Amino acid sequence: MSEAKKEVKQYVPKVEMQWLGKTISYGDEDLLFKFNHKAIPPMILHKSVLPIEERAGTSRELIAAVASECMVEWMIMSLKRAKIPIEEFNTVTEAKMGTDETGRAVVGSCETIVNVKVSDDKEEEAKAILEHLLEVGCLMSRSLQRGIKLNYKYNWLNDKK
Repeated sequence: MSEAKKEVKQYVPKVEMQWLGKTISYGDEDLLFKFNHKAIPPMILHKSVLPIEERAGTSRELIAAVASECMVEWMIMSLKRAKIPIEEFNTVTEAKMGTDETGRAVVGSCETIVNVKVSDDKEEEAKAILEHLLEVGCLMSRSLQRGIKLNYKYNWLNDKK
C-alpha cells in the first residue's frame, strides 16, 4: 500500500451501556452510553433527577432521533453533492405511540417535518432530490419499516461458589 493511501480502520457499529446506580453522583435509573462512532460523544441518561412520573419516554425520543438523523444526513449529503448550498435545515420528529396485537404499547410511527431553505434558483432541483430520498428511504427508515430483528442474551455476573 502506498504512503498516500493510509489504511482506514474498519468501523463497527457498537454501543456499550453502563448502569450508574452504584456511583456517588448518579441514581438507580441513570445510564451511560458509549458509542463506537467518533462523531457521537458519550451520553448519560440522568433520569434520577426527575420525578418518577417524568422518567419514561427516553427510548421513544432516541428512536425519533435515529429516524430523523439517518434521513437528514442523507438529504444534506445529497444536496451538497448536487452543489446546492443549504441556507437553513432543521427537523422535528415526533414518536407516536400505538399498540401491538396483544395490546402492549409500541412506537407506532415517527412523524418527521423537514424544514429546508435553499436559494430560489435551486429550489426545484432540491425538491426533486428530497422527494426522491423520501420515496426510497434511508438505511434506518428502510430497516425500521422492514422490522429489525433484535436478539438479546444475558450473562450472570454473580460470583459462583
